[in-house]
Amino acid sequence: MTDLGPNSVTLDQWLFTEPNLELAAAVGARFGSYFARLDGVRDFDPKMDLTNPVTREVLLDMVVRTVGSNLVKCGVDATEADVLTEVCMEMFVRHGNEGAEGKVFGLGDTWPRSLLVLEQNGDELAVIDWEFAGMIEPLEDIAQLGTLSLPLLSLPQ
Repeated sequence: MTDLGPNSVTLDQWLFTEPNLELAAAVGARFGSYFARLDGVRDFDPKMDLTNPVTREVLLDMVVRTVGSNLVKCGVDATEADVLTEVCMEMFVRHGNEGAEGKVFGLGDTWPRSLLVLEQNGDELAVIDWEFAGMIEPLEDIAQLGTLSLPLLSLPQ
């Protein structure tokens, strides 16, 4: 990340520097405003293909197909894990076959490490990791960020 400046840090790293509450709220509001505007981009030509087949294959191989084995490692019964894997596979296929109608353009992989604070004072922000970008469900980026940020709440303060 040095090409983005010597002071660049990910959002989670920046939050651990304990910025004051007003500054943290202002940075959060700016990121939220950005994703709200991005969520509003709906004027795409329906013939435009925004899928990334390589990324879909990576997701299929590294995430969807491994659901069952990961659940078994966590103590879930193998039969139940197989059923859940099949459900995930069906959802993955269905999601890939849906058109763009009702979808919005989004980052598609939003987590604290995708959001950068380029200056400690929060004046400059950036969004990186656009390889999963495409047509997604409305509010999916915000839902991902909220879900993937939950572990931060459990860390010692």
